[in-house]
Amino acid sequence: MTTNLLYGNCRKTWPKAWCAFANICGDISCAIWFVVLVPQIWKNWKRRSVEGLSILWATANFTASLANVFFAFSVALPVYIKILAVYMPILEFSILLQFCYTLSTLCR
Repeated sequence: MTTNLLYGNCRKTWPKAWCAFANICGDISCAIWFVVLVPQIWKNWKRRSVEGLSILWATANFTASLANVFFAFSVALPVYIKILAVYMPILEFSILLQFCYTLSTLCR
């Protein structure tokens, strides 16, 4: 069974062009978040600092990505979306761990 990635999860009443555009935008958004978070995690680790990041922002992103995991597995979505839903909370959680590490280091 093959699923068309551009049209497989669209409503039948939507124009195909709109559906393809929405799916492409969603895929680009996921790729951008991955491209943004991995270098940020690396940079934080190298400089042993989370300076410039907001713990509120990191907590909100982690909470949203965790909620997305439950959504992604409760409806029929393509496998790659489920993979994205799993690795995003991992990346977000690693940023929260960096906050914990930095705060514990500062308190010594």
